[in-house]
Order: sequence, then C-alpha cells, then structure tokens
Amino acid sequence: MSNVLENNDFLLERHLSSEEKYTYSRHLLKLINGSMELRNWHRGEKFCTILRSINPDHDECSVKWCECLFQLGDYHAVLRIVNEEYIEKLDNKIWIKIPLLIFKADSEFNIGQHTLCAETLNSTLKYIKHLEILQNLEYKEELLLKQYTTRILLLQSRIYELNNMISKVITTLEYILLKYDYLNIQTIKKIFCTYFLTKQQKINIFNKWIVNIPNNFRWISDIVSLRILYDHWNQDRKFEDLFFNKKEINFEEINKSLLYEILGNIPQYVFNTCFFREHRICLLWNIGKLSTLINELSQLNPINLISQDKIIVIYACALTECKDTGSILKLSQIVNKKAPLSAISLFIMGCYYFNQNLYSKAIHLYRKTIEKEPGFFEAYLALGHSLAMDNNYDQALAIYESLQKNWKGSYLGVFYQGIEYMRNKKLDLAYEFLKKSYQLAPYDPYVLNEYGILLFNNKNFVEASSIFRQALQNCDTDHFTKRDLYYKIQANLGLSLVWSYIYTSSCTEDNILDEAINCLNRYIKVHHLKTSPSIKLGLAISLHLRAYFEEASKLYLSLMSEQYFNSQLLQLLHSMCIDCNIS
Repeated sequence: MSNVLENNDFLLERHLSSEEKYTYSRHLLKLINGSMELRNWHRGEKFCTILRSINPDHDECSVKWCECLFQLGDYHAVLRIVNEEYIEKLDNKIWIKIPLLIFKADSEFNIGQHTLCAETLNSTLKYIKHLEILQNLEYKEELLLKQYTTRILLLQSRIYELNNMISKVITTLEYILLKYDYLNIQTIKKIFCTYFLTKQQKINIFNKWIVNIPNNFRWISDIVSLRILYDHWNQDRKFEDLFFNKKEINFEEINKSLLYEILGNIPQYVFNTCFFREHRICLLWNIGKLSTLINELSQLNPINLISQDKIIVIYACALTECKDTGSILKLSQIVNKKAPLSAISLFIMGCYYFNQNLYSKAIHLYRKTIEKEPGFFEAYLALGHSLAMDNNYDQALAIYESLQKNWKGSYLGVFYQGIEYMRNKKLDLAYEFLKKSYQLAPYDPYVLNEYGILLFNNKNFVEASSIFRQALQNCDTDHFTKRDLYYKIQANLGLSLVWSYIYTSSCTEDNILDEAINCLNRYIKVHHLKTSPSIKLGLAISLHLRAYFEEASKLYLSLMSEQYFNSQLLQLLHSMCIDCNIS
C-alpha cells in the first residue's frame, strides 16, 4: 500500500490541483492519515507541509504535523510550531491545545529542557482538569483525556527519575496503573519488573491492580504474578497466600522446575508484550545459543530492537560474565548501528571495555548511560564493579549504597558493599553487610559463598562449613555461569572441614575428613592447572590425617617445589608421612 501511495503522490496532487481549496485540503488530509497509518512519517510530514501552506489555520493538520516531526526526531521543529503565540491563537480550542502541548513537553524533555518540560506539563494538566469538570463529556472524550493524562504522568515520572526522586516515580506510576490505565505496559514494567520495590510492596500493588483487570485480560495478571514469583521464588517457598487470582495457576504446587516449564511455554507475543522472554534466554545462558540470538537482532528494525532492551541487556551481561569479548563487540556494533548513542548502546560498549580491563573507559560509558537513563539498574551495578576494579574504593561504595537506597527490592547493593569492605580488610564492616545480605538472600549461592569465606577468615570454621553446604544445595550446576562457582564452593567447603577437624574438638569424626577429601579432589579434577597451593595443602593434610601417607607425601613434595609455604615445615610433614608409611 505504501508503494501505491508513493507512486501516485504526484498524480493525485496534479489531479487535485484544479479542485476547490476545501476539497484539496480534504484529500491531503486523507493522504496524511494514510501515511501515518503506515508509519511513513516522512511522507506524512511532506503532505502536512503542503496542507499548512495552503491552509495555515488547519488546526487538525498542526497536531498531525507535530506528531510526524516528533516521530522523525525533529524536536526543534515541533517547538517552532507550538510556540506561545500559536497556542494563544487557539483560544478555547482546548482539544487541539492539549495534544500540541504534550508534543511540546515531550520535545523539551528530549532536548534536555527539563524545567520547561515540567512547566508545560503543569499547564497541560490545568486544561485537562478544566475539561474533567464538564459534566457532558462523551465516553470517547473521557477515554481520550485518560490517555492524555497517562502520557503526561509518564513524562513527569521520567523527570522525577532524572532527579533521583524514586518514591515520587513509584507513586506516580501506581496512580497511573490504578486510576488511568491498568494495562499500560510501560507502567507495569517499571512497577513489577524492576527492583525499585520489595516483594511485599509489589504484592500490595498487585492485589489492588488485579481487581480492575477484565476477564479477557486476566492472562496479563497471570504473567505479572509469574514474573514476581520468578524474581522472588527463593525468598518464600509458600506462594498460596500471596495473590488474589489463583484460577489458572496452582500456587500451592508451584516450584522451581514447574516455573521454568511455564516460562518456556509462554507464547512469543506475550514475551514481547510483558517482558518475559528474557527469563527464558537467561535459563539457556549458552554461548552458542546467544550468538544465534545476536544474529537475529541484526534483522530487527530500530523500534523493535529498542523494545527488546531487557533481552539485549541480559545478552550483554551473560557475554561479559563469560568473557566472550568478540560477541560483545558484535552485539555493540549491531545495537550502535540501529540505535546510535542510545543508553543501551553505551552500556554494551562499556561492557566491552570492562572485559578488556580498560576500566576508566568503562566508567565513562556507564556514567553516560546513567545520565541518559537514570533507572538503568545494570549500569549502576556495572559502574560500581568498574570503580572497584579501578581501585576507586570510596566511589564504588557510594554507588553500591545508592543502588541499595533506590532499588529496595534488590540486595546487591548491600552484598557488594560487604565484598568491598572485605577486599580492603575491614572485616567488621564486611561482616555487618554480608550478614545482612545473607538475611535478605539466604538462597543466593554467591552471597552464601562470600559470607562463608568471611566466616572462614574469622576462624568460624564450623559455621563456614554449614554455609558452604547451604550454598551447594542452592547452586544450579545446569546454569552455565554457576558451574565454576559450584566447584569453588566445593573447595571452600573442603578447606573449612579440614580446619574445623583440626581446631574444633566437636568435629573429630573421620567422615568429615572423607568429605573434605572428596570436595577438594572434585575441585582439583576440574581446575588441575589452576589449583592454588592452599587447596593442595588442605588436601595433603586431610590425606595425612586420614592415614593416606603415600598420596600426602607426594603433595608435600609438589608444594615444596612451588616454594609457597615454609619448606622446613613441609619437609617435616613429608618425613612424617614417609616414617608412618614405612612403619
């Protein structure tokens, strides 16, 4: 249809040039509407220019012209059209004023004039309130006012976010969801699919919101409830009392494997609507599969690419964690070509520099990302990591503290503060923060591992062993990125068991040593070339105490050649093994 319109532009105009002015304007308006329906904003803008040139007082054309220019990103042109003089000319044409002022406010926001944007939004709300006072509004007019109000409030929430006023952001979004547009995707995403709110806060809003959902849209509430469950399933094993709607999902029987199965079966259109697809990708976490998905991204147009923002961020994070620098660079090139200098493009390039150990460049790009999109949770986290790796200790702590303050539904700010204190040998503060993160997330194997290491360093070997056992139970070895963690926890558990056997009178059973030997051997089997001397020493002592003297003596000899520990002590232990073996 677009090609037909394009080929007939000049024929239509030549044919209509002899018609009367009114008829010509009407035909041009049809061409404008046809172009806008096909999202051909360039052609729509061209016809709007022609119509305005022959009929400058065509107010409906002004609204459509502004929409075309706004969609083309020509914000300054929108502001030139919607100036104070033109608005005053409209007098009592409030239904024309409101959309024009909204385009003006949106354009001011996009060029960084946030104060002017806030003023424009306030004046627009006054016009809307004036119309709401009228009692004779038709149903369609009421719906249109709700649509305008939603757009204004969403823009206000973005200004609050830029000013780090997170509580006002949430209040505004909740107001939209419960009063104006209970199916607004952007609002649902911000409230239920981010870490701004705790689990209980999300559930409270969910229970108010679900009452307004019509039966034919109940699948959306099911998806949202699943999303909350997915994000928090480890925090509470009993879900049956959490949600109002239980018709389609049996919350009493839901568990991790069932949840994964449900996520895997959700149709594609639901993923695109409710931001769920990224969780299935997250479950795959396979480099080969990720490379295929990156190639699929290159086929998307810019609008569809940006709509997949959460999925792209997960790709970038997965590739960064797996140190696949080549794929990160490829992903960066695709996104930068489709959406140059966007927040997501800057973030991915920051990930590339992070993997190259160019932390100052990564820090710069992450800061630019946050400037463009202050609610970018992953960018805050990556900035904190980059500052920590660049030895900017105080700045990293400040970022992690800010993270915890603004994203109350996440424990990562507290957790990484604890790690930073531990790295800098401030063990009392490290204990305070890591214990708090353990209380917030007693299911996260990363948290459990770090907390166990701290207990080990404080010589609480028995408690450390208990924590490491808990970490192993929660570490999913099918998850690509957690396999390495699994074996590290095995090694840490083995060392804790050895030292608890030596230093604790209550832990003297031989089976403790057997468990330690098994754990340490599992680690060494996988990381043979990268095994640290302390792990070899732990295994040697375990074998020695368990009377496997020949194997222990070989390990002592190996450690002597590495010259890491006191050679005289190792020689003595080696001699003891030889003597015991002979006897």
